[in-house]
Amino acid sequence: MGGTPWEIEMIDRERILQHVWRAKDYADLGEKDFNRVMDEITSLEELEAVANRRKHLRAPHLKKWSQWQRDAILRRQWELRHG
Repeated sequence: MGGTPWEIEMIDRERILQHVWRAKDYADLGEKDFNRVMDEITSLEELEAVANRRKHLRAPHLKKWSQWQRDAILRRQWELRHG
């Protein structure tokens, strides 16, 4: 990517915010909707930003992922890496 660290951070934040409008917090989504969001993610960078949204948004108060959500994130990561 390139640029200064704050530029990179803003890009990550913008990627997250593209998805945030759909739900107050992705951790609150049901399995069907959460998997739909995962399917819409098209890059590992975008997935990383969503997966670590609490850090990137500086929002430690957001709920942690449930086990099935972590599994879905890892599944999508595998799909993006292996085509």
